[in-house]
Amino acid sequence: MQAIEQRKLQVKTHLGIGEQFKHETEFELHQVKEQLRNAEENIAYLSDRVMTYRYRWLEEYYRADNLERHMPNGIHVPDLGQIPLGAPSPGFSTEFLAWDDM
Repeated sequence: MQAIEQRKLQVKTHLGIGEQFKHETEFELHQVKEQLRNAEENIAYLSDRVMTYRYRWLEEYYRADNLERHMPNGIHVPDLGQIPLGAPSPGFSTEFLAWDDM
């Protein structure tokens, strides 16, 4: 009789160890899933940032390319400080209107 009780205790102990192992495994699995979810969120965020900066870089690249094509190094544009404040627009200058009358 004592052997049967001892065997039941061994089975309960073995089941207890199995349950503990199951809980530990479930906890580790939960942690891994949480890390995976965080990694996926981080990847999505970084992918979004890469696309944003890629578009900005392309805009700057095409802007610089347009400047090189349409405004080579030999062209000089006056600084806005050189244009007198309140100067009339060239389209409304009396010189241009007088030239049209000729």
